[in-house]
Amino acid sequence: MITVLWGIVFGLAVGLTPAGGGLAGVGLLMLGAGLSPPMAVIAALCAGALAGAVGAGDGARSRALDTGVSLWLGGGALIGAPLGALLLTQLPPALWSGLFALAASLAGLALWPRVAEKPWLRAGLFLNVPRLPAGQLASVALSMAARIKLLITGAAAALAGALFGAGSGALSRPLVTRVAGLPARQTLAATLFLMIVTGLAGAGWFWAFGRIGDGMLIGQVVLGAVAGFGFARRLSGYCVAPWFNRLTGLGILTVGVLVAVTGMS
Repeated sequence: MITVLWGIVFGLAVGLTPAGGGLAGVGLLMLGAGLSPPMAVIAALCAGALAGAVGAGDGARSRALDTGVSLWLGGGALIGAPLGALLLTQLPPALWSGLFALAASLAGLALWPRVAEKPWLRAGLFLNVPRLPAGQLASVALSMAARIKLLITGAAAALAGALFGAGSGALSRPLVTRVAGLPARQTLAATLFLMIVTGLAGAGWFWAFGRIGDGMLIGQVVLGAVAGFGFARRLSGYCVAPWFNRLTGLGILTVGVLVAVTGMS
């Protein structure tokens, strides 16, 4: 039961942040639920894939999910996620904790200067958004250079996502904006699709090599995370104040520091 509750916390952390919240969720699974880094990462990958499917599905129904950008990102994720999962099994725990803290710190600090921006939340991206007409689908023309850049971005983001259980959105969001020039909401929709592929490819690698561990425990986390993401959808309308980016950024940064302190002690 406690594991389900911490899964709910993970789902809230993912849903109520524009990026980086999954890193805080993974840290809380370790600090609060007592999961080992590999178990927390596997649970986060499975839960992130489901949460991403909900968010990206909302975008697809609103005809605001750019399929070209999403598919090139996803293609890169098929390469990067297994590499990140392999790297997780090879790194010493203390080194992994230090790298996780660095990733969480960077994600938290990335949100800090965005206090003046409206914090698009992944759980509420397309709620109550009118569906675009069929002739106005969100799509951009991609040059071959842009496609290669998106492929590399997807691979790098998925490697980090499978290594830490989260973080693919925080890493890919600014790069996708720069390469594809998509608006903030559609960029986040594409990164939600990237979460799906990263979660499936990363968790699939662990399953293929018999490293899943306690499947019941992972299932409890995923169940809680789905519920938490659903709660986040209901709360998203109340969490759009400009200062919310700073609050979430500070929370992500704090969790990263705590993971480093406990992992290296």
